[in-house]
Amino acid sequence: MSLQTPTTYNPEAILLVLDGVLMDGFADEGITIEREARSEMTEGMDGGVTFEFNASRICKVTATFRAASNGVHRMQEIKDLVDADLRAGGAHPVVTGLAQDPISGSRVSTGHVFFLNQPHPDLASKSGTVQYEMIFANYDYEIATNVPA
Repeated sequence: MSLQTPTTYNPEAILLVLDGVLMDGFADEGITIEREARSEMTEGMDGGVTFEFNASRICKVTATFRAASNGVHRMQEIKDLVDADLRAGGAHPVVTGLAQDPISGSRVSTGHVFFLNQPHPDLASKSGTVQYEMIFANYDYEIATNVPA
């Protein structure tokens, strides 16, 4: 008989809210937040320095759920409503979002969430996880100082 170490996480540290719906059922990967680089400094051969500032306010949020979790069903319901509105020829519906990455302490919020991918159910059954990628446009960013350990 082999002993397995149970996998645990603090659900208070992982946070994803879309359209007022609190998501749960995250896999070990949880949430990642990738912001574009805000500035870049380049030094030329002659010693001259240029500084570029990127005013983009877009970040990518990736949420990974256990395949059988309620979070997958909730995410899919929201995504299906967005897709139905777009297929009907309407404008992209407003989807609000708040995400917190417990590892970096990054927290982003926005009034404009766009889904990037359509998870495939066959892949989920093989891997045991479902991953959603979203763009948070015109986001507000902060470093959370009260992230539970």
